[in-house]
Amino acid sequence: MHAFLLTAALAAGPETTTADVSRAAEAVARHATSGTLLFSRGDCLAVKTFTGSPFTHVAAVVEEDGRFVVYDSANGSGVRRQTLREYVATARPDRMCVVNPARRFSPRCRETFRRQLSEEVGRPYSVSHHVTGRPAEGLHCSEYVTTALVECELLTARNAAKVSPGSLYDGIVDGRVYEEVCRVNVDPSVTDRLVGDNWCHQFWIDTKACCRGWSRGLSRRFLCR
Repeated sequence: MHAFLLTAALAAGPETTTADVSRAAEAVARHATSGTLLFSRGDCLAVKTFTGSPFTHVAAVVEEDGRFVVYDSANGSGVRRQTLREYVATARPDRMCVVNPARRFSPRCRETFRRQLSEEVGRPYSVSHHVTGRPAEGLHCSEYVTTALVECELLTARNAAKVSPGSLYDGIVDGRVYEEVCRVNVDPSVTDRLVGDNWCHQFWIDTKACCRGWSRGLSRRFLCR
């Protein structure tokens, strides 16, 4: 049976929701608009150590044909386009900050943002040029989103490749270009638990789930996937 916990809105900060994938996606959709950015506080130790920020990833939300889709550039996948629920499923167990434009995008800005993001789909992921600052075939997540925002004339960046998720968040929130509206914790433990036919079958199911979780955790921390 699915279960989820909805915490009371914090008086000193944005509303926080802790939920399974479906409920978490619904919580994001309630607040999202074209131009919404999703900043993740994930497990990647390399990004946290190098940038000195808890933010490890950023993705952009666009409304297309009446539904929200998410564009991002991810290690192991490159630049991709997913439904909102698909993205949230790949993000677990991240803690996401939903950040909205301080002023709604104009129709021209929405189309520029969407076009800039969609034109890069399929491009490989790369982070090496974040250090060197030199052009590269690949894109990393914050470079990808920053470039789209620059095309919309919402901000300027001397070198988008040098922008990290944390510095992008600080720049757009401190500059009041964007504002954080809620936080969503995607909890992988709030899911259906498979039930075996007997104790031996159950032990096998639980062992596989444990090993899968351990492997996924290592991959997220050290491979940033």
